[in-house]
Amino acid sequence: MPRLPEQNQAIKDKRRQKLMDAALKVFACKDYSSVTIDNITKVSKCSHGLFYHYFPSMGDMLRAVYNEIILGSRIDLHLDASSALHGAEGLEIVCKNVETMSSVSGKDLSILLAILSISQSEKAKEDCPEFQKRFDVHPLFARLIREGQKEGKVIDGSPDDLVRALFLLIRGSLMRKKISGGAERPIPGKILYRMFVKGV
Repeated sequence: MPRLPEQNQAIKDKRRQKLMDAALKVFACKDYSSVTIDNITKVSKCSHGLFYHYFPSMGDMLRAVYNEIILGSRIDLHLDASSALHGAEGLEIVCKNVETMSSVSGKDLSILLAILSISQSEKAKEDCPEFQKRFDVHPLFARLIREGQKEGKVIDGSPDDLVRALFLLIRGSLMRKKISGGAERPIPGKILYRMFVKGV
């Protein structure tokens, strides 16, 4: 007996979701700029042809993951509230927010890791500008660091380099938590903050 159209659609939806879930896992573990379609098809155990059937390009995949997984999650970077912060005091609050966000687990942890990876990618800015408008925290962190340096409270160095270092610490800490199945505690916000300020 042939399948009903609803059954065929359910199969297609399941395959598409499987590819998006695989992409999320890859985005969480790799820099978005270096992700290949092969990476995603290996994790999903699907063919390249199936990938292209649902997503004509990596940018289409990113937009689907953004719209259907990331926006549907509970992850909130509180960028609107954080944009009113200033200097070293603002940097301290943002580091504490990072600690709060780090309490997520399971799929939400993968989503948070993917957000951090994608937000640092120049290629993602081209592929999904709406993602960058919502989740690009780099300008906020760089501004807080610059202001903190002018106050004489934040260590010297290029704000962009310090933001990259901060992101590496956060992602590394979250990745250890993911690998350990949640047993490893992320770096506390207070310690993250102290790594970037003078005389603490």
